[in-house]
Amino acid sequence: MKIIHNISKSARSQIISLMLRERTEKELAEALDISPASITKYIKEVTHPSDKIIEKCLEIANDYEAEQIVSIILSDVFEALVEFLKVAGDKIPNEEVNILVSKIRNAKRDSRLLLNQVS
Repeated sequence: MKIIHNISKSARSQIISLMLRERTEKELAEALDISPASITKYIKEVTHPSDKIIEKCLEIANDYEAEQIVSIILSDVFEALVEFLKVAGDKIPNEEVNILVSKIRNAKRDSRLLLNQVS
């Protein structure tokens, strides 16, 4: 998933912490097919989980966890976008901003339609 590649180290740590609320380090490590030592390194922020590990978290997450992970990712990406727009805002043509807003609205609508079909 392309969006996962763009999330911050902080968001990655938040996702691991979330997954540990309902599991031990050992249980999470087994579910992610990694060593418990890797989980410890993630918690201590010595290293950060890869894109593959974050995707796996989404796969094994229960419904509540999945919602929270999506929220963490969207908040992180949104914050990065806002930061970018603050720096480059006056260099971005209004037309481009309008296109971006339109794409976000359409994506939101399309994702709701998809979720309604799955439910």
